[in-house]
Amino acid sequence: MVKQRSPISKASQNAVSEGSKSYEKDTKTLSSSASQNKTTIFRCGLFLVGLLFFAVINGNESKKFLRSSVDYDDSDDDDYVAHEGGQECSIYMAPSSIKGVTSMGIFTTRDIPKKATLLQGGTDGPSITLLTDKFRSSGLRFPKSSWIGVWGHYAWGSGKGVPDHINYEADNIMEFQTCFGALPNHHCVLASTSFSFPDVSYDDSFAKFGVSPSTGASTYNTGRDWRAKRDVEAGEELFLNYGHCSRDRYPSWIPDFVPTPSEYKAAAKFLKQEWAKLPSDDDENAEHPVVIPSDMDTRIATVLPPTFETVFRNMQKDKIDSGLLVKELARNHEVERRSPEWIKENGKCLEHLKANPSTVADAGRGAFAQHFIPKGGLVVPTPMVHVMDRDWLAMYDKNGTRIGDQIVLNYCFSHPKSTVLLCPNTNALLINHCSPSSRNCRVNAKLTWATDDPISEEWRQMSLEELSKQKFRGLAMDVVATRNIAPGDEVFLDYGTEWEEAWNQHVSGWKKKRVRSISAKEANLAERVPSALITNNVKEITEDSYLFTGCQYWLSDDDYDEHWEKPNEKWKSLTEEDLIKAYASDGKDYAPGSYARHSDYNYWPCSVIREDGDNTYLVRIHQSPFYEEENWHINELPRLLVNYPRESIHFFVRKQAGDQYLPQVFRHTIEMPDNVFPTHWRNLP
Repeated sequence: MVKQRSPISKASQNAVSEGSKSYEKDTKTLSSSASQNKTTIFRCGLFLVGLLFFAVINGNESKKFLRSSVDYDDSDDDDYVAHEGGQECSIYMAPSSIKGVTSMGIFTTRDIPKKATLLQGGTDGPSITLLTDKFRSSGLRFPKSSWIGVWGHYAWGSGKGVPDHINYEADNIMEFQTCFGALPNHHCVLASTSFSFPDVSYDDSFAKFGVSPSTGASTYNTGRDWRAKRDVEAGEELFLNYGHCSRDRYPSWIPDFVPTPSEYKAAAKFLKQEWAKLPSDDDENAEHPVVIPSDMDTRIATVLPPTFETVFRNMQKDKIDSGLLVKELARNHEVERRSPEWIKENGKCLEHLKANPSTVADAGRGAFAQHFIPKGGLVVPTPMVHVMDRDWLAMYDKNGTRIGDQIVLNYCFSHPKSTVLLCPNTNALLINHCSPSSRNCRVNAKLTWATDDPISEEWRQMSLEELSKQKFRGLAMDVVATRNIAPGDEVFLDYGTEWEEAWNQHVSGWKKKRVRSISAKEANLAERVPSALITNNVKEITEDSYLFTGCQYWLSDDDYDEHWEKPNEKWKSLTEEDLIKAYASDGKDYAPGSYARHSDYNYWPCSVIREDGDNTYLVRIHQSPFYEEENWHINELPRLLVNYPRESIHFFVRKQAGDQYLPQVFRHTIEMPDNVFPTHWRNLP
């Protein structure tokens, strides 16, 4: 019997404020192009950050609803089906199908079978780690504007579906995501998206162990593999379940009248019972009204259709699937049907770009066209999250000394004469820099304001003081092709002369930052545990200045055995054989699979002692920082596991030991041209 203990509040404390409890899956990444010879090409990063909200009309006022947290449902986490890609776009951002809503949603124009990948091109964009304990707002401009209050709506909090390599990165974090981690609207019943993590979830290999000047200039988080958790029909809006599926879990932005899954189930049960009582009717066009009992809960009655045929038209009385009936009730009550043709006419393609290794040396991944994009055509829609003061992204040590800036700064657009940052929510963040004078590349895209978004136009006319009071995203831009772009071409923007000068200066002054024997990527891809990460002594702990070892672990009855309740000062004098007899359990029970499908805090720090079988190991488990202290930890006794499988071992970068935390790594915003950035937002001399 397993006693799964919930993490203590330390993890939840990472949600630094009520505002940050509305974690939205958004992310962005920038990769600073490393060129040894001052090449003027640079990769901005690979991040599809998304806007995840729906707006419900209340009178004349539109209120934006953003997701709080996401409860990851891994019930369908079998091997998924990879999509081979297609010749035309099939994933669009378009006006949401939710009735009464004015915001955007994500749609498919192709049928997607259960477990198939959602994006043609595979993995979603990368994610960016945000350090919530490094925020400083006192003394800054716009003191009443909350950076985290805005961005907390577009990032996932620790313990809310965040992978452990990010959970372990720093004490207080959020994960800023892209595309399917940020764009889909919430629905408990119609949820159609699920995810796993790529085999390489953290790629620290391309910066060449600190040799490249691009070291630490981009996120190394590679994102997620998104797939359908059920069969999805062409024309459907793709929904994500944020976890708010009972009325006591509704955040303030969900109105009380929104039905819960239990209310839909109750309505479905009633309909099935009443439908079975109706006499058979040979008239295919017959309509049988639904009679609502006077004592029925009004919330249940609200979701009932006017006639049985509204939802039963294509169902046989003796073969009614309750789950499908619940979904049909939700569609009928809440959703406007969309056709693929309507979506193509009214939406914007989100699949034109695909992440591939950049043609720029050491730049990581770049944005490559999957389809032909004509001159003047849309490359990617680019909704923006605003930051009123770039100094909010500064990092400080415990003495209050500024030590650098957060990596997300590299993914934001700005103007030299303004404190305001605009940070993209889509894979526009994949697009690297190319100098107009370069012979190695050519600029083929530019950033423009979206001309079809009235909310964005209204926001663009706001003063900085008015903009500082906005709590959600409202600005929208587009990346547009400046010449024909063929499938397979890398897309480039011009980041501006100030950015280019800063990059060239950084390259000329770069000095190798560190030496390490192995990267996290190499260690995790190794078939066997690398020898340098094996102690060969049960009494020693794995020591590496860069990496630490994690083992998938959960508490069982063995952890509550009485022999853990008292210290044993003589245990270090015992032989390994005696230690195994006294303190070891069978590790084969901890074989849930690869890193791809782990949940938050699955991995506990551990030491690999030796190989004890066919790619199985003797390991020692150490106390997780996310759980209450166990007796074996309190009494300094060794928690050992024998026959522990290699696939349950993962290697993590130590807390704030990643390249992004090195001194003097490249940090610079992307410059917006004078004719694009609003004049009335220029508040610097």
